[in-house]
This record gives sequence, structure tokens and C-alpha cells, in this order.
Amino acid sequence: KYIPEKLFLTLDNNTDEKYTIDQIKEMNLRDDEWISRSVAYSDECKERVVQKSIELLEQKLTGTNVPHKIIAVAPTIAEAEKINEMYVYSGYQSVIIHNELDPEKREKAFNDIKNHRVKVVVNVSMLGEGYDHAYLSIAAIFRAFRSPLPYAQFIGRILRAIPENKVQKPSDNIGNIIAHKHLGLEELWEYY
Repeated sequence: KYIPEKLFLTLDNNTDEKYTIDQIKEMNLRDDEWISRSVAYSDECKERVVQKSIELLEQKLTGTNVPHKIIAVAPTIAEAEKINEMYVYSGYQSVIIHNELDPEKREKAFNDIKNHRVKVVVNVSMLGEGYDHAYLSIAAIFRAFRSPLPYAQFIGRILRAIPENKVQKPSDNIGNIIAHKHLGLEELWEYY
């Protein structure tokens, strides 16, 4: 699902003038890469993706006791921390996974995921190919992907089947993806 709402951006730190993405494109002020990066770093955009992913999670959790989780991907550790704070502020236990975590904190984070002590996993380039946790059900995208492989690896995190003896409704084994439409992911989705 894409969040299609209108978004306003500023140029060159001039907060007095705001432009829609269509205006930026029509006036040829910036390229698509700049737009997608700006959308990814927009707090307003992050808040909408957080809220929509929570809404999807609550729908998944209704009528089942399968411990569905959100997996979020952030462009940087600093952005992951902001996203994590947004989930925590919304009342959801969350962990951040990135390659700069010390081994003790990393082990605790993975144990919290495995033992269902969190509902949200925010990662920065860590949970690619080879990481399996069947209860990651919603992919919240907070970064622009430029190539198919990292995108496919991230989407693959929500495609692990929940064991049949745990499934309580058909939608338990259907993953959801949420992103802002201006992250420029349409081509990657079509390729995928």
C-alpha cells in the first residue's frame, strides 16, 4: 500500500516556501532521486508510514493470537532512532538493529524479537538475506531503494510462512508493505 497524500517539501533550507512534489517536478527544480531522499527524511512522511503500519498491524492482530510484527527499514541509524521513537510514542515496543550495535545489545535485540517482546523491528541494512522470523508480517519502508536486490531481500523478510499449526486465519500468512508513493519504488515492485 502506498500513502498517496500530498506532501510539501522545502528547497535549500528556505522554510518560507513549500512546494508539492508535482511543482518540483514541473519546474524541474530537483531530480527524482532528490525527491525520494527528501521524502524518506521527511518527519511528516515517517509519521504517516508509522501510523499506517500500526493500523495494518492492528488489523492483523484482530481475531488471532499470532504474534505479528512490523519490520521497518531506515536509511541511517539516526533515522532509525527517530522511527523507533515514533513507534514507542505510539505505544509499541520496538528494537533497532544495525551493524554498530555492540554484541550484547544485538543479542538482546534478537532475543526480544524471537521471544515476542517487541512488535516492531527497525533495521538499517542488517536483516537481509538469511534472516528468518516468520512473524514479520508488515514491511514499513522508510528509505528509497535504488536496486532490486536489497529491495527484494527486505520484502523477503515478510514472506516467511507462519507454521500451519499456528495460523488462525488466512490473512495470517499474507504480508503487507507500506511506503510513501514518492519513494520511487514502483519500478522495483514491478521488477520484483
